[in-house]
Amino acid sequence: MIQNLAYLVLALLGLGFLIFIHELGHYFMARRAKMTVEVFSIGFGKPLCSWNWQGVKWQIGVLPLGGFVRIKGMERKKGVDNLYLIPDGYFGKSPWQRIKVALMGPLVNLLFGLFAFSLIWLSGGREKFFSEKTRLIGWVDPHSKLYELEVRPGDELLRLNHRSYGGAEDLLYAAVLDGKDAVIQGYKINYFKGLKEEFDYKLPTYPHPGGVVQNVFTMGIISPAAYLLYDRSSEGGENRLPQGSPMKESGIQYKDRIIWADGELVFSQRHLIHLVNQSTTLLTVQREGRSFVARVLRLKVSDLYLGVFEKGELDDWRDEAKLKERLQDLYFIPYNLSSTAVVENALSFLGADAKEHCPETVARSEIDTLLQKGDRILAVDGKAISLTSELLSELQQRRVCLIVQHEEKWPVVSWKRADADFFSGISWQDLSRMIQSLGTENPLSQSDSLRFLHPVVPKTMMELSLNPGQKAAFLNEWESQKKEISAIKDPKERERVLRLFEREQKRLLLGINLRDRVISYNPDPFSMTYQVFAQVGRTLVGLFTGALHPKHLAGPVGIVQAIHYGWSVGIQEALYWLGLISLNLGLLNFLPLPVLDGGHICFSLYEIITKKRVDPKIIEKIIIPFFILIVLFFIYMVYSDLSKLFTYWLK
Repeated sequence: MIQNLAYLVLALLGLGFLIFIHELGHYFMARRAKMTVEVFSIGFGKPLCSWNWQGVKWQIGVLPLGGFVRIKGMERKKGVDNLYLIPDGYFGKSPWQRIKVALMGPLVNLLFGLFAFSLIWLSGGREKFFSEKTRLIGWVDPHSKLYELEVRPGDELLRLNHRSYGGAEDLLYAAVLDGKDAVIQGYKINYFKGLKEEFDYKLPTYPHPGGVVQNVFTMGIISPAAYLLYDRSSEGGENRLPQGSPMKESGIQYKDRIIWADGELVFSQRHLIHLVNQSTTLLTVQREGRSFVARVLRLKVSDLYLGVFEKGELDDWRDEAKLKERLQDLYFIPYNLSSTAVVENALSFLGADAKEHCPETVARSEIDTLLQKGDRILAVDGKAISLTSELLSELQQRRVCLIVQHEEKWPVVSWKRADADFFSGISWQDLSRMIQSLGTENPLSQSDSLRFLHPVVPKTMMELSLNPGQKAAFLNEWESQKKEISAIKDPKERERVLRLFEREQKRLLLGINLRDRVISYNPDPFSMTYQVFAQVGRTLVGLFTGALHPKHLAGPVGIVQAIHYGWSVGIQEALYWLGLISLNLGLLNFLPLPVLDGGHICFSLYEIITKKRVDPKIIEKIIIPFFILIVLFFIYMVYSDLSKLFTYWLK
């Protein structure tokens, strides 16, 4: 609590410092131009405190919206009709002198931003998670056009919408700011064969399938790749598996990284969640004297198109397996088998789209091998069977097969080589041999740093061994979320969010807290500054075109939160946020709005070009409504920030 309070104080001081140096730039340039400075204020409104020093009134205002330096002659006073006649006043100096004064505030902010980024660069950069800067794709929406074009998790994204792709931030900007079409270039990668195939697609975007926020779009890439490490907490504390975790008996250890699950290399948490929640089973199959592993659908008997004879056989096997469930509630595979688990023919089944399918229509990867007549099933999820009744019994429980990579150290590597290191130290030949040995007489359970975990039976949240208080808390939270969903006025949106909610309730879990790998991110200060300029430009274009809603921006509370977060992570991160906000402050003050420095520069340029003085009365009348708009926008942003904050706390 005390530590958080200290970080909050540092955050407020940091924001105050940025405003202070901005106004200090105006102050020193005004003094250099022989203008008389009357007031130096941090914030607007009634002063909370004030003091006089060197003939200047210094004060801190009640509204921390920004600050100002009041120079003699900037405001009309009784008895003074022509402000241009005040020799040491603002309007008494030449337009070029006034431009220098207006220019110096934002320029100081820009220079400080570059200085902060230079300090970060010289200190070795910041530590970021691999997922923030990788070009590897972590998850692709299976229902997207991109998936139909066979772009998969693990493929590399090089360019997005004609810009070089630099990480997850670019994905977020594209989701919020870019138009109806997306252009992506990259490589499809076959890791086992060491092959790369270039792709270049133009695709329509559509509403993000997993989001509850409207107006967020995707072309199909849902998340970047990430490491799935089981290790101690970032502070070095214990990261114990929760009570009743399905992973308790799996044999997982600290420093283990999940790299393979149920037939696929795993590239992200979303990818792993999908694999855990798909209703499939891994079968070890013998065909013409050789064995291989195939991933096959695990379906309810009620969804299979069965004849009377096939139903009778299944019922007999149910009795042999001593299963008490009704036949239609049991799980089986879409194949007709003999009593000794030999394939006779494929079966049609009812898919999730309420249409008839066969195994051939749903096979989407190499592991989804179609079984043929005469194939003999030797094992289910690594457990040997010889009879179909045993197969039926094993199919009733969903199991997940996992392979982990163990390294005693996962060192911090440069972001430049992080993608190349993603699968370093893995022998693809050894991994392939391990997978194909699953369920055979001589299974290869370990090879160098790779090993199989014991099969894991995932559980829903309510199936975990929660105490009564935890269960009650989850139930109360779910009821509260249901009420929020029912309050959504748009029936289509309400139905969409309700489907997401119901899917979340039924989601199977492994009951483990996995971490991403930390990498070192240290681009040169000029590259970082350019990135900020580009982001500000895209944001402003998005605001003016209506593509970006102001609610997506951070206001004063959000800015303090960001700096607070930076201090809690470390000095480099705090410096980054101070530099970022300083650059934003400098750039935004160049906007040609009368109340900002850019507006004062425009008035002076007008005077230089037209050789006509602008009446200060007109300037004052123009500034007042813009100042009111700025204050209203400030109030809106504070409200938006607090709403986000309270929503987060409630969750």
